[in-house]
Amino acid sequence: MTKRLGNTLSGMIVVLMLVCCSVSKEGNTVNDRIYATVNNIHLTESDLKDLVPEGVYDKLTIEYKQEIIKEWVNNELIYQEALQRNIDKDPKIERLLYNSKRNLLSNELLERIYSDIGDPDEEELKSYYKEHEDYFILNSNEYRIRYALFDNRKDAQDFWRAVKQGESFSELAKTDSKDPSFQTGGDIGVINEEMIEPAIWNAIENTYNKLGLVKISDPFSVMDGWSCLIVDEVYEKDTVKPFGIVRDQVIDMYLVEKREEARTVFIDELAKKANIKYESAQ
Repeated sequence: MTKRLGNTLSGMIVVLMLVCCSVSKEGNTVNDRIYATVNNIHLTESDLKDLVPEGVYDKLTIEYKQEIIKEWVNNELIYQEALQRNIDKDPKIERLLYNSKRNLLSNELLERIYSDIGDPDEEELKSYYKEHEDYFILNSNEYRIRYALFDNRKDAQDFWRAVKQGESFSELAKTDSKDPSFQTGGDIGVINEEMIEPAIWNAIENTYNKLGLVKISDPFSVMDGWSCLIVDEVYEKDTVKPFGIVRDQVIDMYLVEKREEARTVFIDELAKKANIKYESAQ
């Protein structure tokens, strides 16, 4: 990241000074570090923290902070010019701003309602999974595989030969494979045909059909070079995918359902207290 940002900022004259003082911002006196000012509108340290994801600010390099500050200045210049031209008074824009505010406040209220929903325990999850097994019936075979990628055929053959002689696929993948999965010893989890290129899928099916499980494939050509793989498990078409494989998906489904239930209950409570009258839509 540092090298990339350094290249991006190469030749840029840094004109932003980091100062610490009391400032007046939109009528309120605050004690905060000012990173930039555009026509008396300040970007403070607190503002900058709001511009980046939570937990990221303390990891930012000075160069990256300067890049963010520069982008804020650019956006502030455009925003102030838009106000000068009274674009916010345009009826269409006023309506958009009104609707955006409504949606923002409504969504924030719902998120606060949803915060009361606790995470399910393991028994609740398994029970929910059982009730929704039909959702997890496979339409096609899926496989858990380990995968290794190489620049050329010779490297792939050397790897294949070492594994055939008893060395660990996973350990060799950590040092020899060019695929990002090298960090996990080549384990890329459970995949289906839609997730990978045809050459890899063909190698998976050929290896499983001819050799069975936990056997290394012959080296084969792919778009990025040459590869070998091992099929560790198969989940066959028309069977229910095991709970352990879909656990995260079950949690997501469970929480979505609970959130929808909470929303319905909350709206019903509001409706009971409100005076609602429907008019003809014709």
